[in-house]
Amino acid sequence: MQYAKSVGYTIIATASPRAASHLKSIGASTVLDYKSPTVVNDLRALGPYAYLFSASGDAVSQHAIADLLQPEGGKFACVLPGKDVELPGNVERIYDTFSGATQKEGPVFEKFSKWWYGDYLVKVIRDRKIEPPACEKRSGGLRAIQKAADDLLEGSFKAKLVLNPQEERA
Repeated sequence: MQYAKSVGYTIIATASPRAASHLKSIGASTVLDYKSPTVVNDLRALGPYAYLFSASGDAVSQHAIADLLQPEGGKFACVLPGKDVELPGNVERIYDTFSGATQKEGPVFEKFSKWWYGDYLVKVIRDRKIEPPACEKRSGGLRAIQKAADDLLEGSFKAKLVLNPQEERA
């Protein structure tokens, strides 16, 4: 979201009401409640869109995006491959890691990689145009992985967790 905002895009996001103020602080111009029964129609009214992306990757969000792309169809990016999510024939889910785009061969990817690493990141980091995600460093090394995974799956912790696998239990 921050990257797109920093190069001039208007960002429309869906999230819980609890997360709305944070998303606005990092670039969203509008945040809609993803559980609203009218969210797809509300999104459609704010469109059209240059790019659609599912950061959750769940089936509900993929189907909502597929609905937004109708009747013409189109492509959207997703953080999960979603092989178990059946989409209309005129909708294509694009799944790739972000860093994967900078590692591919070919003139388009080489040009993007040069811009991304040589120009863009240098500038936004220097000018503090992006905010690093919240994170928490936990002690305990490899033994702390299960608790960290449980916390993330339960939704009790929303930031990034950092574990040092070489660290022994404190």
